[in-house]
Amino acid sequence: MSTQVSDWRAAIDVLDGQLLNLLNIRAKLAYELAKVKRERGMEIIDPEREQQVLDRVRRSNDGPFDHDAITRIFQSIIQEARRVQAGAE
Repeated sequence: MSTQVSDWRAAIDVLDGQLLNLLNIRAKLAYELAKVKRERGMEIIDPEREQQVLDRVRRSNDGPFDHDAITRIFQSIIQEARRVQAGAE
């Protein structure tokens, strides 16, 4: 394996670790938000807010992922955050 390939893979591994950390931070924030919403008698799921998130990330997207890919990725993140929020009792 060439050094260049292993260097690219090492960089991707580092970035994967950062992504994992950020996703877990995001999930913790979603969990805490759900607790606050429950305390205030608010709906946990907010489709309007979710649409705002999707619109914002699409507008911010510079590629190489296309907007459809970014939408699918963030829909998955939102769906998993809902699972975490379900446990915030």
